[in-house]
Amino acid sequence: MELEYTQTVCVFKTNGKCSTLKETNCVNCKFGKTKRQFNSENDKSIKRNRKLGNCENCKYVKEPCRLSTEQKVKVGELKCLN
Repeated sequence: MELEYTQTVCVFKTNGKCSTLKETNCVNCKFGKTKRQFNSENDKSIKRNRKLGNCENCKYVKEPCRLSTEQKVKVGELKCLN
């Protein structure tokens, strides 16, 4: 159950198993991402939502999402970018 690109490990693989999908076949998986790919795409999404002002009234999380380069902060300390 190894990824086809064996030089990296999928960020979703935990204890040798996929933590995202119920039925998995890691070879040619469309969801497989390296940690670097995941952070890049996640950061892009966070920046977009901050720019659109979606962070202020987020209904999904109590604590603001943070970029991979930001330290963990307490609620109310991280403000959305305008």
